[in-house]
Amino acid sequence: QGEAKKALEVLRKPAVPIDLQYKFAPDLITLDAYETVEFWMASNNLNPRKLIPAMMRYSSEPHAKNETHEVIKYLEFCVHHLHNEDPGIHNLLLSLYAKQEDDSSLLRFLQCKFGKGQENGPDFFYDPKYALRLCLKEKRMRACVHIYSMMSMHEEAVALALQIDPELAMAEADKVEDDEDLRKKLWLMVAKHVIEQEKGTKRENIRKAIAFLKETDGLLKIEDILPFFPDFALIDDFKEAICSSLDDYNKQIEQLKQEMNDATHGADNIRNDISALAQRYVVIDRDEDCGVCRRKILAIGGDYRMASGYTAVGSMAPFYVFPCGHAFHSHCLIAHVTRCTNESQLRSQLDDAVASECPFCCELMIREISLPFIMPEEAQQVASWEIKPQNLGNQRSFSLP
Repeated sequence: QGEAKKALEVLRKPAVPIDLQYKFAPDLITLDAYETVEFWMASNNLNPRKLIPAMMRYSSEPHAKNETHEVIKYLEFCVHHLHNEDPGIHNLLLSLYAKQEDDSSLLRFLQCKFGKGQENGPDFFYDPKYALRLCLKEKRMRACVHIYSMMSMHEEAVALALQIDPELAMAEADKVEDDEDLRKKLWLMVAKHVIEQEKGTKRENIRKAIAFLKETDGLLKIEDILPFFPDFALIDDFKEAICSSLDDYNKQIEQLKQEMNDATHGADNIRNDISALAQRYVVIDRDEDCGVCRRKILAIGGDYRMASGYTAVGSMAPFYVFPCGHAFHSHCLIAHVTRCTNESQLRSQLDDAVASECPFCCELMIREISLPFIMPEEAQQVASWEIKPQNLGNQRSFSLP
């Protein structure tokens, strides 16, 4: 009978199943959109996704320009007050914004970060590809620039922004901070567009294009944009920019010279240190004691055996002497250090030194190629292999046919 208010009063009764609200939603919003939406907003048990068919039916009908769009009001309530995260709700609201003559609401919606309150949550819940297709269809170019940028398609964003507003293109080019090459490429796109817009023989136009360099904060030089100027431009028009660029290069050259001088002094100091190290020595007193066992360093008894890999000097066992003056037998120092070191730390260092590569497949095997078969310390064993000549005077020799 067309009495929407009475029908809504019936639906408010607790005994009425909630499915009836979804069933009659398309008819109710067509009869009285304001009362229906107010009823939806007052209900706390409705699923907005199930109301999408009714809202789409209402949105497909023509409405007056100054009429409050009740579906947009309800969708904004779902998004901002109920914090609804359903992509269908967000996509529908975005599509209704895109059809409005004023794109301010659309731009605010695209720039709003709906998931910012969540840890590692998304910034938006609508489909960006759907949003891009929709905005291109509705010719909402500023919104398309924002979506391109949001999808990290910065070249497309700058190219489209240049068709709308060069200031917008500059703002988009400045958004790229972590990729210097891409940022320079974007600014070159803007520079080329600005220079082409200022084409002509008038000197003020050329100077206006050159003044663009100052807006790049030193990212672009005059030599970067010279190819974009016409061939008939006078060199006098570029005098100031060229002098400024030459001054910058001169400063860089002076800085490089200073760095080269510092590097040269550093290399000289290192060579002097290496030469001094070759001349360093330590005098060991004949009564010098080992810091661990307190026995004499230079006069050691036979009960000390040298570890493999150490070379004895006469009857002395191998030892270490430090610049501070302390001296230690090699085996005493090894025992002391391993006792004072954490076992897990020691095992980690041993693993790094011993088990970093396979000894049969890595460089160690290649280096072993250059080692002699007989080591110098094996001279005594080599002598035992020598074949000594025998007395052959009493032996006969026979010739064999």
